[in-house]
Amino acid sequence: MQPYVAIIKATGANYTSLVAAIKRLGITSRLTNNSAIIKKAKWVILPGVGSADYAMNELAKKQLINVIKTLKQPVLGICLGMQLLCSDSEEGDVNCLNIIPLKVQRLKTKQVLPHMGWNNFAWVDQQNPLLNGVSINDNFYFIHSYAPTIKAANTIAKVDYGIKFSAVINYQNFFGVQFHPEKSGLAGIKILQNFFNQSTIKIIPSIDLLNNNCVRLKQGKFNDVKEYRLTPTMQIRKFANAGAKFLHMVNLNAVQTRKINNWALLKKMRKTFPGTIQLGGGIRSIDDVKKIFAIGINRVVIGSLAITDPQLVKSLFLKYGAEKIVLALDLKQQKRNWYVAINGWKTITTCTFADVIKKYPMAKYILCTDISKDGMSKGCNQTLYKMIKNKYPQLALQASGGITTENEINTLKRFGIDGVIIGKALYEHKLDLRKVLKC
Repeated sequence: MQPYVAIIKATGANYTSLVAAIKRLGITSRLTNNSAIIKKAKWVILPGVGSADYAMNELAKKQLINVIKTLKQPVLGICLGMQLLCSDSEEGDVNCLNIIPLKVQRLKTKQVLPHMGWNNFAWVDQQNPLLNGVSINDNFYFIHSYAPTIKAANTIAKVDYGIKFSAVINYQNFFGVQFHPEKSGLAGIKILQNFFNQSTIKIIPSIDLLNNNCVRLKQGKFNDVKEYRLTPTMQIRKFANAGAKFLHMVNLNAVQTRKINNWALLKKMRKTFPGTIQLGGGIRSIDDVKKIFAIGINRVVIGSLAITDPQLVKSLFLKYGAEKIVLALDLKQQKRNWYVAINGWKTITTCTFADVIKKYPMAKYILCTDISKDGMSKGCNQTLYKMIKNKYPQLALQASGGITTENEINTLKRFGIDGVIIGKALYEHKLDLRKVLKC
């Protein structure tokens, strides 16, 4: 069956322009209130016009509230549909879907209401996949008098109309835009393209840092280290020149010493690479995380700490949001279960992959490594990644360990894997970065 986007029509909207815009992108759409069709869709859009209380009543009558709240595929709320994703609305004093923890309030502005016409972003998080290639200079078409409040963990773009409000929001697989992308010219089409392109796979080259060198460890063993010729900054410049938009860094010195001491190098690497950087290794405290974000690193990769100090890690999710945190789970199979290894793989815990996902329901990014494959250049564990994605489709899963061929990458892409982390295969020229970035 051809993939399609389900457009929920319960909330009332002028669907013609939206359907036409989607058709121009080559995507099949289905206007529906049928829960089975909605659940099977590859993407779901919730548009809406009118009032929040009326729309919520319609969703309830059509028994769609729980259907929407439990969707695992990408969901986009447009205009009123965005507001319905929030916790509650002043418009009609109604409880909404409570998916994204923001309140919808009437705009407290001296400007004329409704806010109708073109406006540009006052701030935009260009690292969020929905806003890739979008800037504060782009204009979008608005018509509304109510809007969500601003919250750092969920607001990914703001607009100023005498008062700043959330123009684009995100929580896990749910996105919302206060404007009408289908009526917003090329900038709006870009938003829709980004929404549909979330099924593409991200190629994430990896750098392991040890004593200011690029290295690879064989199965995580510090007594089996291979150093590479290029310096770390030279290597990431090479990755950037090839077109890489993402970078995974592992601070092996911090893993060994349990303390981050190479801040100068990390700052230099941040300045050298223009894209999104995620950094792991030796992160042990909130202070570490603060300093990492302060130098401009986009995401922290949390490994052992997720097992040894869940209270601290949950506080990080609460403070910074799921977009800023990657949980790294290094796995070893014993009998039928996959157990998490910590402390540089020296300790195999009694905690399974399923245990961790249950403990962190707020998590979005999961970096998963079969430690028997890492550094071996013998291929990745495709069966493991397929099993995880099938069981937890809401996760943005990053596959790591042993990836050596384009065929593997394309197979993982078909599974819906969000990203692949590649190290040794790039350093030893088994994969050409420029080519695999086209996968």
